[in-house]
Amino acid sequence: MSPRLFLVYFLSLALAGNVLELTDSNFDEMADLKKPILVSFYSPNCEYCARLEDEYEKLGVLSKGKEYSIAKLDVTRNQRVVDKYSIRYTPMIIFLSLIHISEPTRPY
Repeated sequence: MSPRLFLVYFLSLALAGNVLELTDSNFDEMADLKKPILVSFYSPNCEYCARLEDEYEKLGVLSKGKEYSIAKLDVTRNQRVVDKYSIRYTPMIIFLSLIHISEPTRPY
């Protein structure tokens, strides 16, 4: 294996696994964490999604150890979440964060 090919292979392994793969079964569990999460809703046959994938993987690498997570969800296999968030086209990126909003205080 040439050094250049080895480097490409090594980098592809390093980038893999930094973006969480969400499904109908684990989405609520991840969305309920106190850690904010950036979710990319994609379709495997979407040309724009494919163009975005490399950049999104780089973002996953940069987010390692940060106070937020990077995730993606295949809209063709996870209809429950797609319906819940009214996803009508791809790619769509949504930032989810649980923020406790207290009742406003009244001056009187």
